[in-house]
Amino acid sequence: MTNREEFDYSMQIACIQPVSYYPATTPLVRLGIGLNWLWERKGVGGTNLFEPIGFVTTRASIKQRNLQYHFMALAGDYNGESKRDLHAYQTMMSMMLPESWGSLWLKSSDPTLPFAIQLNFLSNKQNRRNSINVVQMTRCAMSMPAFNNFHGEELAVKYRLTGF
Repeated sequence: MTNREEFDYSMQIACIQPVSYYPATTPLVRLGIGLNWLWERKGVGGTNLFEPIGFVTTRASIKQRNLQYHFMALAGDYNGESKRDLHAYQTMMSMMLPESWGSLWLKSSDPTLPFAIQLNFLSNKQNRRNSINVVQMTRCAMSMPAFNNFHGEELAVKYRLTGF
């Protein structure tokens, strides 16, 4: 099976103001958020915290938007297993319409054996160029004057490849 690959980036930035969801990550507060959602159907428990920002192009020569931005007032991984122990925020950038295709296939008829995945995203020159543009564009956006009162140091740029 072949499939278009989707490459996601996240850029985590420390926040110098106490305005993130960081205080809501302690176990006791998380319990309260969950109970509030179960009883009242209100509060932070009713959101996944990702706020859509918009769609942009990574270069002027293309007509269709090829990058989707999201924002979250918390820095952590997609699966929620790790978080930063400080006020921070992050942007998530998802490359749409990549030039590459990946493959997925069974290596055996034994269902207990893992399947094979061939990822090709960075094998394509334009995908590599777009990846560089994404990080540069995001750093430019995050350095705008509107962020001056919030922007601390850049903590990390991470990526993940999906599509299967």
